[in-house]
Amino acid sequence: MEEKGILENTLIIFSSDNGPWLVMEDHGGSAGPLREGKQFTFEGGVRVPTVAMWKGKIDPGQVYDELATLMDWFPTFCKLVGAEIPQDREIDGKDLSSVLFENGNREGDTFIYYMLASQEAYREGDWKIKRPYAGFAGTRGMKKSRGSRHAPV
Repeated sequence: MEEKGILENTLIIFSSDNGPWLVMEDHGGSAGPLREGKQFTFEGGVRVPTVAMWKGKIDPGQVYDELATLMDWFPTFCKLVGAEIPQDREIDGKDLSSVLFENGNREGDTFIYYMLASQEAYREGDWKIKRPYAGFAGTRGMKKSRGSRHAPV
């Protein structure tokens, strides 16, 4: 991008859709101290690191410790390019411009966690409530997981 002269006009983002794919064991990644990974609504399944760079626009070295979602990129990109966000439907994402360019915060801190069509957890601020989890026997694509009556994150 530097050679092509487009680095100053390019927002670069590295992220992931969900946590590590634990059924792949050492090759699938790690959620560190967080429970579970991809395909689970525990924190290890939904929290992923994200790195964003835009030379001359995002301050180098800034760290944002709060939550955001991949859905937030849609309204962020719309704002950056001057596109209108559709008004005929609810948009789940929030514009991250203040996080990226002003060292600010994401609007809102409420998140609902789904597994397919089932609401499994709700988070607001530092608090999360998770439905009791029966566990999962495992499949070729999803690892076995222990259940819990109370649901640690």
